Amino acid sequence: MAAALPPAPYTVTLDVDSQALDSVTINSAGIGPATLAVGAHTLGVTGNGLGAVDTVVVTGAGNGITIAGGAISASGGIFVGSNTSLVGFGTLAGPISGSGTFEALGGNLDIKSNITSTTVTGMQIQDGGAAILQIDGTVAAGNRVTFLGDAGTLELTNFSSGTLQGFSGTIAGLNVGSSPTVPTNEIDLAGIAPTGIALAELDAVSDTITVTTTANQSFTLQLSGSYDAGARVDLISDGNGGTELFLDNSTITGTTAPTVVLITGNFVSRPGANVYIYEQLASGVPDPDNSILVGYSLTTQIAGIFARHEPENFADTVVLQGFTAYALGETGMAGDIFFVDSNGNIISVGTADGDVTNLVSTVVSASQGPTGATGASGATGAAGATGATGATGAAGATGSTGPTGQTGTTGATGASGATGAAGATGATGQTGAMGATGARGQTGATGATGATGATGHTGATGASGQTGATGATGATGHTGTTGATGATGAKGLTGSTGATGARQPEPLVRSVPREQPARRVRGVRPGQPARRVQQAKPGTREQPVPRERGVRPGQPARRVRREQPGTPGQRERREQRV
Repeated sequence: MAAALPPAPYTVTLDVDSQALDSVTINSAGIGPATLAVGAHTLGVTGNGLGAVDTVVVTGAGNGITIAGGAISASGGIFVGSNTSLVGFGTLAGPISGSGTFEALGGNLDIKSNITSTTVTGMQIQDGGAAILQIDGTVAAGNRVTFLGDAGTLELTNFSSGTLQGFSGTIAGLNVGSSPTVPTNEIDLAGIAPTGIALAELDAVSDTITVTTTANQSFTLQLSGSYDAGARVDLISDGNGGTELFLDNSTITGTTAPTVVLITGNFVSRPGANVYIYEQLASGVPDPDNSILVGYSLTTQIAGIFARHEPENFADTVVLQGFTAYALGETGMAGDIFFVDSNGNIISVGTADGDVTNLVSTVVSASQGPTGATGASGATGAAGATGATGATGAAGATGSTGPTGQTGTTGATGASGATGAAGATGATGQTGAMGATGARGQTGATGATGATGATGHTGATGASGQTGATGATGATGHTGTTGATGATGAKGLTGSTGATGARQPEPLVRSVPREQPARRVRGVRPGQPARRVQQAKPGTREQPVPRERGVRPGQPARRVRREQPGTPGQRERREQRV
């Protein structure tokens, strides 16, 4: 029976930009390694549906995601588990996590969000000049970025005022090159120019690079690996306002004059072997015509009383001249210091058997020969700023006046000199006193009437005036017509004459022998009840009752006030019914 074939790998390709998905999970256990190819499209996992988690999750050995210029956006995070990967170039938006591989390959893989997880140990940069891993946020301790070869760039952009912010991860695989101007792999400090860096140095004991800015701020980069004391930090512009930081082991002498340099290294797994040291004088493939032998050493033996823990160590003191900087290792450039074995083969720089490694060069100042001729004067530096003006010194004492010399004889009058140039105009004299006032001129014609001014605001309402005097009493109305005379009654019988009685006072009102028609009282209309009238005294004429002002006929009389005599300024009120 034939053995079962392993599950075949397969790829799911995203052909369009996705809508806002709620989640994406890649886990093909038992089916075969699966790959989601995002390509140049956008995988958006930012949905808000029921139960949405907005995450991208890759689990299961061999599964992964590839991206080629597109974008993956997951607000809930991008998780790449153990033995899975996310590879390519493009943009990752959302916090990343997981111990799987996040590899920059073929271009710029830009991680936008902060990396707060502490287990992201698989961030990698492919061995290629185009591979760039860009990190825009902070990186927590415990995370690691690894260069997979001698090429590639780690670009850090999270800067504030020229200082890197929140990068606590570890950088592994930063290569030590041989040129102070041409990097191999590098760290791009995108937020600070080389002119903003005062010092950058490598501590080979703690494997840390400390960068100090011109503003006296500093930050560190923790490396992972083993670096020799001869490795040095180089800085060049990245062409975009930032700084490319890299390592090299070149020797800087600063002079073209002969300089004594101590060179040490390890010839891996070659005890008791010859090492010939050459200086290349012209660029090109090294050969006897463009190179010169400057030193020779024999590596230590593997056994014996003088055997050492690292038996392949060698050292030699050589004299270098003609250049101001030298690179350890063969690069084909003038100034290279390269190594040749006893068979005439150039020894490669590396860590494999038969390579030279741990190369260190040290300028030995005390062993230098006699001072050479004075070099040509360098270009004059820019003038420094003018110093502050010093304080004015105290005035010296006035010397004593010398004696007056004798008056000499008067000389002959000389010829009149030429007329001098006109002197400068004198200062204007003071203004003279004011003259008497002139006679008054005739009155000018009346000017035209000016335009009517705008109406002013209405003034405040004036106080109420005093109450006016009471008007005169109106005229008495006309007397009504006299009613018709009643019929004359029959004449009664004449009674007997009575005895004459005593004389009695006259009554106020005499009896009327016959019924007389009633007189109309002024102010009383027909049909209204008669008003009480004052009886007339004997011998007087009955006066009409005055009409009360404000009371209409037929209305009841109202109570009125009448002023009574009294103290001036006071009034007594007395009620009287009319």
